[in-house]
Amino acid sequence: AVAYSAAAPGAAGGGRSVEDVSAEAAAAAPTAAARGPRVFLGYRVASDAALVERLYYMLKAEGVEVWWDRKCLQPGQPWEDGFADGLFGSTIFVPVLSRAGLSNFGELKDDSPCDNVWLEHLLALEQQARGEIQAIFPVFVGELYKSGNFSNYYETKGTPQFKHDVT
Repeated sequence: AVAYSAAAPGAAGGGRSVEDVSAEAAAAAPTAAARGPRVFLGYRVASDAALVERLYYMLKAEGVEVWWDRKCLQPGQPWEDGFADGLFGSTIFVPVLSRAGLSNFGELKDDSPCDNVWLEHLLALEQQARGEIQAIFPVFVGELYKSGNFSNYYETKGTPQFKHDVT
């Protein structure tokens, strides 16, 4: 991953800053108003890819235009440029926030490389402040059970109801 040198917690020295990525993407991508509604799916690949894939296909089946990295990144395109283009061309940000996906935030230190999920959230909030992102709809997800179902994020308070059933 490219290190970002902005005031981002955990940003290592060198690389392009958050401001650089933001300015480049804003200049290159059509404005959200010009594109019409489009949903950007933000998530942690290691823990939430299968769930986001299901969400992507559900939204597409309803006729929603969706930006998902696995379908929309161009071959050979640097991830940072691709996700910035996708985010800056979207009007709705849907971060998938699972317990597993959020666990990395507690491990960030001052010298950690910039966390890509954190960067997506930061840029989405910046775009919302500029009026480019019209809405942010977080999806909170509990533990994944072997059955393929998820626990209620709030009711379980971080403790699975059936510990033997958690993957």
